[in-house]
Amino acid sequence: QCLKDTCSNILNDILDWITTGDQYILRLTGPAGCGKSAIAQTIAKTCQENFILGASFFFFHGSACHCTVERLVPSIVHQLVVRAPQRHSMERAKIGTIIEEDQSILHKPLQVQFDKLLRLIFTSESTDDGPKGHPHPSHSHC
Repeated sequence: QCLKDTCSNILNDILDWITTGDQYILRLTGPAGCGKSAIAQTIAKTCQENFILGASFFFFHGSACHCTVERLVPSIVHQLVVRAPQRHSMERAKIGTIIEEDQSILHKPLQVQFDKLLRLIFTSESTDDGPKGHPHPSHSHC
């Protein structure tokens, strides 16, 4: 995570984007070692402390659990339904049914997992084109 009182400007910019932004993807770019992971982890922790974190997943080299995409969708889906159980109770039931009907879903290609599990959580709040109010990616550079 970022050390106290470091990266303040970019952290504030990202937190402003989270609370008022009109875009659903923020791409954080910069050279290796500039602090992208520290910024992302600090933002996730801040959002969790403020009860606005939906889910987070970080890829770490050398970690059997966090260096491949195999756990990405299941992890995100789990976090979303656990953190907002009342909001996602219907989706939780649907996800349970999908997994019961197709027990191999978690071993299928990422796009299939995304379409059948993760997209389900957002379709009740979105149009067919994606989440409302967030049409284009944003970009931040460190």
